[in-house]
Amino acid sequence: METIHLIEQSGSINYYIQFGKIQNLYYPHFVAVLEDSKIKVALDHTLIEGSISPEILNEIFQWSREHNEILHSEWEMAVKEKKVNLYLKKAV
Repeated sequence: METIHLIEQSGSINYYIQFGKIQNLYYPHFVAVLEDSKIKVALDHTLIEGSISPEILNEIFQWSREHNEILHSEWEMAVKEKKVNLYLKKAV
């Protein structure tokens, strides 16, 4: 199960940190969701999955640069939460 936390709603874009696999790897990324589109963006500001207009993509990249510290902090919290959940499952 993926861990998802809403980071911010900015205009018509919702930004989420998502602790989930991309091509079978846990890769630091966030999700930007618009009305009809969803993209995954690496914390190093590269597009991983999805497609969107270049103008909106640049807006999302700008947002990610401005919120870089928050994104990394949220990713670390998601990793810790996942580890705790795995530990609790093993303990039961």
